[in-house]
Amino acid sequence: MEAQIMDMVKQGFMLAGNIVGFIVVPILLVGLVVAVFQAATNVNEASLGFVPKLMIIFGIVVYSGDSLLDSITQYVRATFEMIATVGM
Repeated sequence: MEAQIMDMVKQGFMLAGNIVGFIVVPILLVGLVVAVFQAATNVNEASLGFVPKLMIIFGIVVYSGDSLLDSITQYVRATFEMIATVGM
């Protein structure tokens, strides 16, 4: 039973890492592109760094939110099913 619990914890960390990575990596890339653009053009506008990142987050949530939520739901169901078997 302890091995199953550790496996579920490992799956939870992997799921969290995948979801966070799926959202953060594009934001980091956009931030890098915007920073290079700002350095090359000497434009120091704060909203220039914020608005593209916000648009990327919105796009990821709109286009991939369903699959991200589905993977979270599958993990939670598997966790609760395992909890139900522990009591028996």
